[in-house]
Amino acid sequence: MEMAKSIALALVLCAFVGVTGGVIVAESGARWRTDLTDRQSAARAQAEEQARLAEEERLAEQRRLEEEEREAALAAQRQAVAAYDPMATQAGVVNPMAGLQSHAPVASQPALTASSEDYGSLPIDDGVEITFNLCGACHSLRLVTQQRLTPQRWDHLLDWMVAEQGMPELIPEDRAAILGYLVRNFAP
Repeated sequence: MEMAKSIALALVLCAFVGVTGGVIVAESGARWRTDLTDRQSAARAQAEEQARLAEEERLAEQRRLEEEEREAALAAQRQAVAAYDPMATQAGVVNPMAGLQSHAPVASQPALTASSEDYGSLPIDDGVEITFNLCGACHSLRLVTQQRLTPQRWDHLLDWMVAEQGMPELIPEDRAAILGYLVRNFAP
């Protein structure tokens, strides 16, 4: 009988171990599933965070590139405005004054008997003829008549036209006659 007791005890012990083992295995499986779900959620959250950060970086880079393009366009526009010179010689346009030199002094000019209309509506005064011929050879006389410049500015403008626009160098007498005419008739 001892043997039967031992077998019965062994069977009870096996059943207990089996039930306990099953409970342990079930709890372990539940913990494993919970851990797996937690790890999957954490991985998803991490992937979403990385995607959000990547999108923010992409948008920031896009904004930076757009800002650079805007700045480059503004810089090009500023440069174009700064480089614009309404008096600059245009490509392919021949300067009608090139090679001409005024050699006759003002004193040898004949007395004026013409009207203002003969000189493009310039006021009749000493120096009108040479001013009409020199200025009107390159641009409209309206450009002259609309100006109201100081004597220093007219003097500078004559220097600028020689240096930058290809106007021939004037002999001192002609320069004095033109400058005097411009100052008398078109000063502020």
